[in-house]
Amino acid sequence: MVSLKISLDEFVLDIEKPVLLRQLPKEEATTLIKNAYSFMLKPFEVEIKQDIAHITVHCTPENINNAERLYDRGSEHAQAGRYEKAISILEKATEEAPAQVDIRRDLGMAYLESGNKEQAISSLCIENRS
Repeated sequence: MVSLKISLDEFVLDIEKPVLLRQLPKEEATTLIKNAYSFMLKPFEVEIKQDIAHITVHCTPENINNAERLYDRGSEHAQAGRYEKAISILEKATEEAPAQVDIRRDLGMAYLESGNKEQAISSLCIENRS
């Protein structure tokens, strides 16, 4: 299980249309956060307590171990300049543990180095994926 605690003031759901989650009803803020984090493994929960979003993702230790193994392999390929291979492996790693920020960052950088700016932005940003 992975637990994240994020202040409502720190969420950026859309750079072009800022939303102050703290000023919304809890139900509406919860829905927006769930939509933004829809890329994560199911099931996951979002609960807001005192302007803090508590996001809980139910990953198994096996998911985490597989993701770490894949991340190591993907990072080695990226460091050697084999970005297409790195992308393929890091995408599998994000399927295992999509909440792992390091994996998403390296995937985004591999996309950027391979010339795919749109995919780089997509993998680095939390966006509405519903």
